[in-house]
Amino acid sequence: MPPYIAPEQNAVVGYWGRPTSTLDWCEENHAWSPYVAEFWNTLSNMAMVLPGLIGMWSCATNGLELRYLLSYFGLFVVGVGSTLFHGTLLYSMQLLDELPMLVCTSLLLFALYEMGNRGNWRTSSYVTAAFLIAYPTITSMVYIFINDPTFHEVAYSIMVFLATVQGYYCVRKYSTWKHSATFATISMGL
Repeated sequence: MPPYIAPEQNAVVGYWGRPTSTLDWCEENHAWSPYVAEFWNTLSNMAMVLPGLIGMWSCATNGLELRYLLSYFGLFVVGVGSTLFHGTLLYSMQLLDELPMLVCTSLLLFALYEMGNRGNWRTSSYVTAAFLIAYPTITSMVYIFINDPTFHEVAYSIMVFLATVQGYYCVRKYSTWKHSATFATISMGL
């Protein structure tokens, strides 16, 4: 079943006003509170904030590189953005949910791609970094212009597929005790 449901014209209007988002997930709006549009989606997205905070703490405690810390910061931002979006169903909060998903996945992809290099950048590192900056930037601009949630879902799915493939590669290559702390830390984000 597709997640897209156009916001109803006769929908219950909560504290934040009439929904302006292009998505309204399969949950009755304001069923639990006038302050929270989609109670269960909001609650479940709040659960993403804690792994982001734990991951940032783990990175700092284990002395891991900045790329891992940034990956967890991205997860934290996505959790906050998703919570705000599902709580309000406002378009501006939808963007705060969806656009950081692309950036966060780019950070995770870079962390996975550079695993084992310990900050020793190669020529391919710069090319990868350029692509992982350009892709979410261009995708975000196009998405804001065309305002079609299907475009974002496809663009994000591509990133998740790449992260899954790269994650599998890392498991196969770095399954030694030497890299277990690093892999355990970043795999929590996938």
